[in-house]
Amino acid sequence: MTTYKALTQASQLAHYQLTFFREAINSQALKEQFDISIKEMDKILKQQEKEMAEEKVTQTIDDKITELFNILTKQQAEVEAAELATKKPWKTNCSFMLNMVTTNINIQTANADMIVEIQAELLIKEAFFGKAAEMLDLPYNGKWGGFTLDDWHEDLTKRAAILGINAKKTRLADLEKRLTAIISPEKRREMELAAIVKSLE
Repeated sequence: MTTYKALTQASQLAHYQLTFFREAINSQALKEQFDISIKEMDKILKQQEKEMAEEKVTQTIDDKITELFNILTKQQAEVEAAELATKKPWKTNCSFMLNMVTTNINIQTANADMIVEIQAELLIKEAFFGKAAEMLDLPYNGKWGGFTLDDWHEDLTKRAAILGINAKKTRLADLEKRLTAIISPEKRREMELAAIVKSLE
């Protein structure tokens, strides 16, 4: 940008000087020659102004992309932290038998709809099983499949978090790919250099 600015200022100065000298001379031939030089200088000035405008647009776009990359990096770090929190051991055996379902559901691989259905059934059990045992004057240990309802709730919450993390990772990876595709080669080299420097620290 500085180089273009300096060139443009020099071109403008030369343009003014040519115009001044043209008016100062009497020879028609020389005036015509100066006219040609001034026209050529006008072309140079216009080309330099165009290049400066294009460079300014590129810098503006790169600045915006850099800002978006910073936001993206922050969100990726948040996802990594959330993913780390899901690495703790499962509380149950993750095999849940739903009413009206002949096979057990594996919580570790269940989709969003399935874990919502399991959570709903646990809430029903939590609300009514204890009350039923009390009405019948029978003991009730508050467990289902050998695990407490709280343990089941915790595992379902963990699975929900994993589903959310996976979806966000996919979205962030797509955004990173799209940003990388539109950034200028110069800015890409600058970012790559910064990454190399960081890796060597």
